[in-house]
Amino acid sequence: MNLSIKYRPSCLDEVIGHKNLKKNLRSYLKTRNVPHLMLIGPPGLGKNCIAYAFASEYFDRRISLDTEEGDVDYKEFNASMDRGIDVVRDSIEDFARMNPSESDKLIIFLDEADSMTYAAQLALKSVVEKRERNCIFIFSLNNEDGIKVPALKSRCDKYHLKPPTNTEMAIWFDDICTQEGVGFEKSVGNKLVFDIVEHYKGDMRAMLIDCLEALIGFPNKDCITEEDLFKIYQEDTKSFAQLVFESGDMKKRFIDLWRKENFSVRKFLENLQELRDWKNSRVAAVVDANLRAGGSERLQMCYYFDVIGE
Repeated sequence: MNLSIKYRPSCLDEVIGHKNLKKNLRSYLKTRNVPHLMLIGPPGLGKNCIAYAFASEYFDRRISLDTEEGDVDYKEFNASMDRGIDVVRDSIEDFARMNPSESDKLIIFLDEADSMTYAAQLALKSVVEKRERNCIFIFSLNNEDGIKVPALKSRCDKYHLKPPTNTEMAIWFDDICTQEGVGFEKSVGNKLVFDIVEHYKGDMRAMLIDCLEALIGFPNKDCITEEDLFKIYQEDTKSFAQLVFESGDMKKRFIDLWRKENFSVRKFLENLQELRDWKNSRVAAVVDANLRAGGSERLQMCYYFDVIGE
């Protein structure tokens, strides 16, 4: 299972950092007077986790996202993938019309809503206004300026998020490592954990997906050394990207390397795009978002190579 999903917090107490925000969210839960919310900040700060944990407490149960049907009262939409007006009319509004099954309102979470087109945002404003009585909307934004419809902002309580402290993240990461059977060389253990926190600059999702998932595959995962971490950070992605770029069949060469080597596919993709002078950046951005969300590395990269036709 994708580690970012496996360790998704099921309540606000399990959310790392964000003390003031959690205090306000608990106040909303107590009064049951919940406004629409905008959670603003760079990727990896836990915006999805906060929405999920809040919804779990609002409905007093763990939200079900493991089935194809999803949850009856909570729905997530990836607005960076479905940016246009059609997803608002065909999917978001359809869900918003439903009656809550266990509570007084549904919760709709739109991840990276700042990626939506202006037309989609206008249509969304209309849905928010019409469904105020039975829906709570939570918007995740990387950049507040991406919301071009002022009325959409004015209907929300806005929170600008900052990363948890390095100490908070180190404790959190070390605990998950222990649960996954990953340990560090005793003489430098604490230093290595803090090095990981520093390297990923507060992106907790990247710490799990790009770092810990790779460490789990190491034969000496119970005694990770500084040299092992260096491999994770460097991972020879530039040289791997060069090998793939210069090959006659990039997809085949990538799969061969992917089977044999431990490396971050997201960093590899960025390096390969740089070698290609950033051609096909839109499809690369889609693949990167899917990888960050836990998509299959092999399937996503095969899709990428099929689209670029190289």
